[in-house]
Amino acid sequence: MVVAYLRVSTEKQFLANQREELLRFAEKNGLQIDKWYTETVSGSVRSKDRKLSGVLNRMQRGDSLIVTEISRLSRTMLEILSLIHISEPTRLRRIS
Repeated sequence: MVVAYLRVSTEKQFLANQREELLRFAEKNGLQIDKWYTETVSGSVRSKDRKLSGVLNRMQRGDSLIVTEISRLSRTMLEILSLIHISEPTRLRRIS
């Protein structure tokens, strides 16, 4: 399953650009996006307190999570590395 995660920090920002970018990426790479998750929340909020945590918890071995850029996951490198570490046991496939 290919899961797309889109995040903006404020209601004044738009998800449309991220959605279009991921659709182009998927088409270019022969992927079909099975589920879309969106949220409006600051990247400084811990992933445990965002929809992202639930998304990662539902993913299974071999699933792929795609985002437009790594900063959509978090603003801190430490949390990004932690998310990558957490995903290792399930062998989530990360596509950049």
